[in-house]
This record gives sequence, structure tokens and C-alpha cells, in this order.
Amino acid sequence: MNYVDTSLVISAMDTSMRSRSKEATRLLTNTSEKVVSELFLVELAASISRKPELISAVSVEDTQPSMVLLAYLVYLMSKYDLKLLPPSVELVTTPFGKVDVESGSCLALAPDMKLRSLDLLHVAHLISLKNRGFNIELLLTSDSDFSKAQGFLKEHEVKLIVSKSQ
Repeated sequence: MNYVDTSLVISAMDTSMRSRSKEATRLLTNTSEKVVSELFLVELAASISRKPELISAVSVEDTQPSMVLLAYLVYLMSKYDLKLLPPSVELVTTPFGKVDVESGSCLALAPDMKLRSLDLLHVAHLISLKNRGFNIELLLTSDSDFSKAQGFLKEHEVKLIVSKSQ
């Protein structure tokens, strides 16, 4: 299975940077068994919602923007054959109380990874999925910041593939 970071789909959608969009689309099209976490859906929804022209371009009169946004998400999941994997329900104890396993992992990994919060959450989700028996082999992204986690990913037998932006 191949975990897709949100940045790759956003890059594929962004035709203002034609070569980057083409490379992201090629990678999404030519890769099989692509999976995402619920974080992907939240991040993609937030990204699309910040572009009102995307919503208004396909809205029918009296259609709720939230319904158009959900339709976009369904369309993109289908277009790129992305499968949503179930979230973990496991909680871990921290000095602050119980938190979900991904947040607990982020607290532990943050000092070493030095990733931005959403990237750190993606790594934590990916590792959580692996720990629950999903055979994640690749992390596909267009975000070169993930290279900071390359050693950690390699230790967990995950290969990092960063879409070329040029």
C-alpha cells in the first residue's frame, strides 16, 4: 500500500504550475494501492474551501457549499483511486491525559522530526496504520519537507517518494 500526502493531490490540481501538476498527476495515476487517512480528507477540504472559485464554478443554484465540497472530495478520491483507511481508536496516556495514538506519537516524535504539524501528523498516521497491520510501503508527497523524516521512515520500511516540482 502507498500512503498519499495531501500535498500531492493539491499539486495535481494546481494547473498554474504545469510541470509540477503533470508530475503529481503522473505519480498518482501510475501508482497502485493508494491509501489516505482522515487527516488527508480534512486537509484537502480545508484547502479547497479556501478557493471559493472552485466551489462557485460547479455550484448549482441553492446548493450548499458544504455539499459541493463533499462532492469534490468524492470526485478526487474516485479520480485518483484513493482508499480511506479507518482511523485508530487507540488512546495513549500522556502527562496531559489520554490522547489518540497519532497525537501521542506526534508529541514523542516532534523533537527529532522537526516537521510542520500537518506533516508530523501524516507521519504519525502512517506509522499508526503500519502498526495496525496495513502494509504501507511508500509515502507519496510533493512536500520536500518530508525529507527530514526520511531516516525514520526508512527504519519503518517506508520509502519516501517526493514528486519533482520542476
